[in-house]
Amino acid sequence: MKKLLLIGLLLATRLLGVNAEVDPNFYIYICFGQSNMEGNAQPEDVDKTGIDDRFRLLATCNFTNPQRTTGNWYKAVPPLVNPIGGLGPTDYFGRTMVENLPKSVRIGVIPVAMGGSPIEMFDKDLYQQKLADNPTEWWATLANQHYGGNPYGRIIEMAKKAQEVGVIKGILLHQGCSNNGDPNWPDMVKKIYNDMLTDLSLSTADVPLFVGETLRQEEGGACYAHNAQVAKMPSVIANSYVISSEGCTGNGTDPWHFNAAGYRKLGRRYAAAALKLMGINIGDQYGTLSPLHVNGKWLTDDVGNQVVLHGVMDTPNQFFNNYRWGNEWEYPFVKYDANGVTKCLEYFEKIFAGLEQANCDVFRLHLDPAWTNDPNSNYTYSGSVGQSSDAKDEADISKFNPERLKTFMESLYFPLMQKAMNHGLYVVVRPPGVCPGDLKVGDYYQQYLMTVWDYVSSCPEIQQYAGQISLELANEPVRLKDKNNQENKKALHDYFQPIVEKIRENGFTGIIWIPGKIEIGRASCRERV
Repeated sequence: MKKLLLIGLLLATRLLGVNAEVDPNFYIYICFGQSNMEGNAQPEDVDKTGIDDRFRLLATCNFTNPQRTTGNWYKAVPPLVNPIGGLGPTDYFGRTMVENLPKSVRIGVIPVAMGGSPIEMFDKDLYQQKLADNPTEWWATLANQHYGGNPYGRIIEMAKKAQEVGVIKGILLHQGCSNNGDPNWPDMVKKIYNDMLTDLSLSTADVPLFVGETLRQEEGGACYAHNAQVAKMPSVIANSYVISSEGCTGNGTDPWHFNAAGYRKLGRRYAAAALKLMGINIGDQYGTLSPLHVNGKWLTDDVGNQVVLHGVMDTPNQFFNNYRWGNEWEYPFVKYDANGVTKCLEYFEKIFAGLEQANCDVFRLHLDPAWTNDPNSNYTYSGSVGQSSDAKDEADISKFNPERLKTFMESLYFPLMQKAMNHGLYVVVRPPGVCPGDLKVGDYYQQYLMTVWDYVSSCPEIQQYAGQISLELANEPVRLKDKNNQENKKALHDYFQPIVEKIRENGFTGIIWIPGKIEIGRASCRERV
């Protein structure tokens, strides 16, 4: 009797057209576009490892290396779109999704893209004529080779297959260079989106569209003007969202494509937007790190989430970087000058990429005196207590040159901050050098710190990123006395409060870290103002 009942239920399920194997926790996303969606960067080792088995690829064409067959599911190891593609935004979209969703949830992607393809190739009513008019174009060759000449049809075919095992949760689009600035583009995208919903029996309310910007002008992009059309999408399709490409780095070779770091960042932003619709906020959605604030004893982001930072301190100094980016004493004699700036920035770009892969989110930057000191000059202060003769090495500020601070803030220090932020790192800035052993309210070192922070906090770039850049007033004070030569808590206040007031007067609104005194064997926690 039980067997008969089971057979009856299975027959009823088949007759009703219901697939009992559909997993509501298998979230599937259609990803389509041209070369940036196809992936134009060479995947690095880090991009091929650490991929969760919950991130799945539905092959939309046949691959030989790795071996894949159209219509089958695979672990999402790049390349995802086709055999000649590379790393693209889909890779880190999926990786970020599974990192932030419950273990019971899987992510599947259906990628279809051709380098150079115009948007019309995804319109089921226009693709045939477009193909007939341009039979020798590279995108036409790819469409014929990988998708039987009908990319839209392949999307629908594979999406219906995916619906047998999961639920389509969204659509990702990155396309535009081949329709650069076309005012009709938003409506063409709308038609394609609506056709997909109709052909897959989906609704606008349940399937958001995420549209990525092209490479920005400041990154060498040639199609940046198209972002004005991308920006119109939320007004054309109610449930659509723009994915910013701000800070997503170009490959430096051509004016259209991102590099691997740029694709990683862009993919994470697609994921951040999708996750936000699920009530999960991971920040970095609109092109910058969420501004930090102080709430009691906690750092919080813009929506009130508590933030715990994990990261490292490094300094742009040849010695402390083991001469990896240059050596002023050996051939080819890389100095602390314009040529040294280039070498230093190239080195730290690699450091920041590594920190990003290690899931770090803060970088403590030392405005190293190797750049701010001038061995040919002496800087004098009006403090009541002058520099003692035992101030050695980095505690010796006698060679500090404010003009060099200004020069290298523009050419080195702020570009380092920008690069760090582009890799998802908040920046804590500390002044050149370390505190001398003895400090007193009104002394030369207080005047030195006032000079440094007066300039730094006045920089428009620093003020613009006050939510992402914070200022650490001094490094490791040991003995601090008030104007009457007494050590007490008031001395700490009287020493740093005038500097804080100057910084606020200059218009910097971000976090200021005020150090506590170093005790034997331990340091007190830094206070936040």
